[in-house]
Amino acid sequence: MPTYDFINSETEEVLLDVLMTISDKEQYMIDNPHMKQYYTKVPGVIRGQISAGNVDNHGFKEVLQKVGEGHPGSVLSNQHTRKTSKEIKTRQVIDKHAKIQSDNIIRKK
Repeated sequence: MPTYDFINSETEEVLLDVLMTISDKEQYMIDNPHMKQYYTKVPGVIRGQISAGNVDNHGFKEVLQKVGEGHPGSVLSNQHTRKTSKEIKTRQVIDKHAKIQSDNIIRKK
């Protein structure tokens, strides 16, 4: 349910974090013409079951994992995909030989 901030245009009194539905807010604004919506921040939404510190978006992690699987050897793949021991050893051998070849190119110059 959203929270809203209001200011009384007659007394300049500010009401912060008033909890109400959108339809209740519209009716409140009609019933109280001296109250104006006051924007100090984006209107907040309070969730009933999930606290702000416990939000863990598994859906997005799954998307990152699929992108990593589609681009092996990328940073995203290294961070978000599980690798078998064979894949780890293969990557180590490839890196070893790539380093040897780059060292040989540098020496020839």
